[in-house]
Amino acid sequence: MAFHEQLLNFVDSAEPGARFAVFANTTRLRLIQGFTSDRARIHAAILSQGPGPHLPKVFLGGPDEFGPGEYGAGETGPALWNLTLIANYLKGLPGRKNVIWLASGFPIPTGPSLSAATNPILLQSDAVKHTYDELLKSQIALYPVDLKGVVPRPVGNQDEDDIAQSTGGHAYHGDNGIRFLMDEAVTHGSSFYSLSYAPSNLKYDGSERHIEVTLARKGDYKLSYRRFHYGVPEPAGPPPSKTADTLYAS
Repeated sequence: MAFHEQLLNFVDSAEPGARFAVFANTTRLRLIQGFTSDRARIHAAILSQGPGPHLPKVFLGGPDEFGPGEYGAGETGPALWNLTLIANYLKGLPGRKNVIWLASGFPIPTGPSLSAATNPILLQSDAVKHTYDELLKSQIALYPVDLKGVVPRPVGNQDEDDIAQSTGGHAYHGDNGIRFLMDEAVTHGSSFYSLSYAPSNLKYDGSERHIEVTLARKGDYKLSYRRFHYGVPEPAGPPPSKTADTLYAS
């Protein structure tokens, strides 16, 4: 099933009242449709072929008049910039926001991979930490959905799993039913608890701050929450105070 068709089916089957916005990475990040619960409006925006921002028919892989494939496909810099822009766009909305990231590659590793001296991403580690910090401040959980689907020789999916766990979301891969994976992402992100804590470490030096949430009686429950964050220093100003941080667990 073509990606556009699966995306349209996902929108048409969405729960009444669910609000969505649509972004696309073409020659740059574009807002295709702002937040709305009007499914017909989102449907029309996805089908639109211009002249304004739209999802081109060659979206996700095909060449267009600007060059081969999407702008910055597989590159860390554009991916970080796009996520930071989305985080800033969503910052004014209260509460948790779920971002379903549809792509065939997720070039922003996190966690231990940032400290590997042989990893070239180390050169951009500050930018990676800044982006994750912006996602944290905007209370965003990422849901990477791998559009490669089922592949003959699957490779590791550690990057998207790490991305999801570090933001309190969940990664989906190895399945051609993209529409159903998106449904699962929405279901996963629709039920959660808000938890706050006061960090004792006030030294903001960019290091990892690990978080652990446990249940007195685990039973069959499987916790999903932001596993860590980076203690990124704030812009020049008064020293940080001991205020409560918030995370969302589902």
